Amino acid sequence: LEGSTRDWYIGGLGTYMGIDATPYANLEMMICGKGKNSGQLKFELWDDDNKNWKAEQDEKKNYMAIHDDQFAYSQVVDWEGWKKVVIPFDEFTDQNPGVGNDKWDPGQLDGSGGLLQMSMVALGRGAKGQVTVVIDDMRLTNASGK
Repeated sequence: LEGSTRDWYIGGLGTYMGIDATPYANLEMMICGKGKNSGQLKFELWDDDNKNWKAEQDEKKNYMAIHDDQFAYSQVVDWEGWKKVVIPFDEFTDQNPGVGNDKWDPGQLDGSGGLLQMSMVALGRGAKGQVTVVIDDMRLTNASGK
């Protein structure tokens, strides 16, 4: 991922998942930074609280979830070379309090789609931000790392 901005937002990508994520405890990946100004990444996980297997978003409110929980974690990339990054789910914070049930429940119970979506947003650090990172081997792992 590489880009620059005059503001904070550089770009993003995501994927629909629709999985039962209860066996997992972490988001894990390898990140290659290009030094202290490599940028910042924001990871977002959405769980299905209205049990419709869809991740509805409000375009007028930075694409925040309308009916489901949206949890996020920010990772500053300030190193050079490859580094294994493990982010426990309990370090993600609720980005939309009052929407959904405000708790991490990514299981497919009672018609829920479980972990619906994962997004990654590249953010600049400062007025003229940039991101220069390489990401590989991203996966969900359990407490033992498998």
